[in-house]
Amino acid sequence: MRNKLFFYLTAIVFSSAAMAQEGSIRIEPGEQKQVIDSVSKRLMDNYVFPEVAKKMSDLLQENYKKGAYQGTVSVATFADKLTEDLRSVSHDKHLRVAFSPKQAKAPGSTQTGNNEPSAYLEDLRMGNFGFKEVKLIEGNVGYLDLRGFSHTNFAAETAVAAMNFLSNASALIIDLRKNGGGSPSMIQLITSYLYGAEPVHLNNFYYRPTNENTQTWTLPYVQGKRRPDVPVYVLTSNKT
Repeated sequence: MRNKLFFYLTAIVFSSAAMAQEGSIRIEPGEQKQVIDSVSKRLMDNYVFPEVAKKMSDLLQENYKKGAYQGTVSVATFADKLTEDLRSVSHDKHLRVAFSPKQAKAPGSTQTGNNEPSAYLEDLRMGNFGFKEVKLIEGNVGYLDLRGFSHTNFAAETAVAAMNFLSNASALIIDLRKNGGGSPSMIQLITSYLYGAEPVHLNNFYYRPTNENTQTWTLPYVQGKRRPDVPVYVLTSNKT
């Protein structure tokens, strides 16, 4: 499988109106500059290609100086504009600036044992960890509508249940048309059901700050039946 090198960036913007709807939260010019400086620093420190990081950072700073963001008062729209500008340079769809107040740990909020805010985990649970629909359709074809790859620290039980439900299907359709990505650990788990016991190399990851390379392989053990010979059809879209 082709190696993948990617960096996912999330900028969380705080506001006095943090409990309001995203579309109604305003961002002031000074706050815009703070966000741009923060995004630029994260890119320069972490993005896998340093020369591309500099070009992206320079573009954001130049656009701010030219007043390109002056008419943008909605924080969600501002995040979208930054994403558009970054991708115009990098052409990297893994790269995104997002406004996500629910993922920011508010004062007094609880923290889970897996270092994730409890409100964020509750959102994942409410979405069934991305497992939108699992069913058998005509012809004994298994269908899985998977909207995201949640970390197996939280979602392994749900994934195992879904794959075991589909374990006797004559073919599988995995629908990723509304899946924006997520944790490699979930990709590793689901893929392991579709290969035999012999480990198969899935991905390489490069972490620039420590110059570290890691790999993922299919798992030596899964709960339930492996289906290395079942035909698998993966549905994708421009949002996958």
